[in-house]
Amino acid sequence: MKKIVVELENQDSISVSLESGSLHFEAKGCLEIIKICQQLNTQKISDPFKCALPTGNGHVSMLVRELLQKAKEVWDFPYKEEELCHCRAIPTKVVDQAIINGLHNVEEIGKFCSAGVTCGNCRTDIENILNYRKV
Repeated sequence: MKKIVVELENQDSISVSLESGSLHFEAKGCLEIIKICQQLNTQKISDPFKCALPTGNGHVSMLVRELLQKAKEVWDFPYKEEELCHCRAIPTKVVDQAIINGLHNVEEIGKFCSAGVTCGNCRTDIENILNYRKV
């Protein structure tokens, strides 16, 4: 397994790699994500399918869930294009990072970055990302 990294830009990052037959997790950022990595490392897990996906809508749960889904090769983000809102030229990553940071609906995202406030064609895509991220 190659090293997989997931991050909340300029805040938290978490990674996993296979070392000496077991998964090795590393984290930078908030105390909660560091503690989760320490707990996972003490379990000496050799197969990512033996890791339960965390529930919840906090940024740590979302990042760990994404990391484990990528390690299991089941991550299927619902929007594939780099730009989500074509009217305002808003990148998909900006919207996704806003969701991880705690925005919970299309209106909040529109106020934050202007995605979905002009023609409205991207509102369904924003909803799809919101639903994919939430558990």
